[in-house]
Amino acid sequence: MKHKVCSWSELVSQGKVRVLVNERPILVVAHTNQAYAISDKCPHKGMPLSPGKCEGGIIRCKEHGLQVDVTTGMVVPSPKAKFLVPNSDQQTVKIFKTSIANGDVYIEV
Repeated sequence: MKHKVCSWSELVSQGKVRVLVNERPILVVAHTNQAYAISDKCPHKGMPLSPGKCEGGIIRCKEHGLQVDVTTGMVVPSPKAKFLVPNSDQQTVKIFKTSIANGDVYIEV
């Protein structure tokens, strides 16, 4: 089911927004003129990803620095990732399909 989560202009101006859909926290990010949506939960300790810094489509967890690619949901390989999430090469954060219509961003949950 599609859910309207914000306007495209709001997302572009803020870079990222945290929304609740069916009581599920989701992080929506503007990157390369597209919207991406991932579960707002770090695979390391379950902390929210939304307070972290997002650059180049990579969100960095504010708590321990784990990096997640918002386009794929995959943990970015690094020595730190191997330490924080031993199976980080297989670890993903749930992603959600997004669309933009009439100036609004929608996600499918």
